[in-house]
Amino acid sequence: MTKPVKKRTYDSPVRQEQAAQTRARIVHSAARLFEARGYAPTTIRQIADGADVAVDTVYAIFGSKPRVLTAVIDERLAGGARVGNVMDRPEALAVRDETDQRRQIDLLAHDLANVVTRVGPMFEMLRAAASVEPQLAKVYKEMQAYRAANMAR
Repeated sequence: MTKPVKKRTYDSPVRQEQAAQTRARIVHSAARLFEARGYAPTTIRQIADGADVAVDTVYAIFGSKPRVLTAVIDERLAGGARVGNVMDRPEALAVRDETDQRRQIDLLAHDLANVVTRVGPMFEMLRAAASVEPQLAKVYKEMQAYRAANMAR
């Protein structure tokens, strides 16, 4: 009788970095195309071609075009910070930790202005597309709920 083969977990930091780079290329390709052409006319094929990946890779990572758009929005919300939650960005933490309320309001206003500049056009694209695409309407509602919760924090 032979022993069953033990399955090993596959955990390669090099592979994880390559996957992160592939994801970033797709997000940047999508952002460029969405800005230049708009959401509706941009195809997954164009996004994949711009990122130099297969169409199946885009679907494997994101699942759908709406999720590609939300990834673009998430990246812009993070503003280059590698954080799991937008509230963990250094700017947001500075607002949270400030004890002087006037300074806190100034920091918040400055941060919000920067965020709106980075995210505004893509979020408006999401809002407009949500009015005609049911899957995006659900995503828009979800993102609005996150936004409200973060503002309350």
